[in-house]
Amino acid sequence: MRRRRIVAFAVASAFMAVPPPASATGFGPGGGGYYYADNGGHSFWYSPYLPTSDKAITDWAWVNSLDAQTDMSTSMNSTWNSQVDVVVDADYDSSVNAIAITYCVYFVSSDKCDQFDIVYNEYYHAQYHGRHVACHEIGHTTGLGEGTVDGCMAATGDYFGSHDRSHINGRY
Repeated sequence: MRRRRIVAFAVASAFMAVPPPASATGFGPGGGGYYYADNGGHSFWYSPYLPTSDKAITDWAWVNSLDAQTDMSTSMNSTWNSQVDVVVDADYDSSVNAIAITYCVYFVSSDKCDQFDIVYNEYYHAQYHGRHVACHEIGHTTGLGEGTVDGCMAATGDYFGSHDRSHINGRY
């Protein structure tokens, strides 16, 4: 009888020691994420006010994290026009508690955005801007929400995690 209790206790303890499953990154407005992009291509344009260092991290992120890791195609526009999907800009605002922000400028429908703006807050530039921030903000332009699993959406790397890549590839 004593042996059964020890085995039962060991089995029960093993189940109690298992951590709860991590919640996944939301995707799309109905799934806890951001607005979907209107198509599978992302063209970028940089504001003339964007510092060179922010251009470099954004270049790296869209080429290495979005273009190389997902089915989305990316390109750079040398001039702003109505076909630009992502405008990247900078501002200096010590009153805003955000390293960067991404928002939809032009909606195609209630869940799709035709043009996003990514704005880096230069107040935090020296401390926080990096590839992971650029990757994270670009992830929002595909529909990804705040991440809690892995990769740049969870602020744990410079690339999209496998969960986030599967969302992007499944949609676009």
